[in-house]
Amino acid sequence: MAPKLGAAAALAAAAAAAPLGATALFSSVAALLGAPGQATYAAANGALEAWAAGQAGRGAPVAAVQWGAWAVGAPAAPAHPAALPLIHE
Repeated sequence: MAPKLGAAAALAAAAAAAPLGATALFSSVAALLGAPGQATYAAANGALEAWAAGQAGRGAPVAAVQWGAWAVGAPAAPAHPAALPLIHE
């Protein structure tokens, strides 16, 4: 959870000095539906969404977007073989 919430808090602190027009945070539908074997991942995304809702309730232009399942790959999946040359460059 710390990486997602820490990054959101750092962004909010930076935006205090230079306000943003809007902020979109990327979450996962796993926060809503759960994901087998990924309780921590689902909890971190749920916490990020709660943080965004709290900020929006204070008037900040913040929203969390729940991404659904990807057709190919996922954040926790191994890289697609075609992407390996790009990753290792």
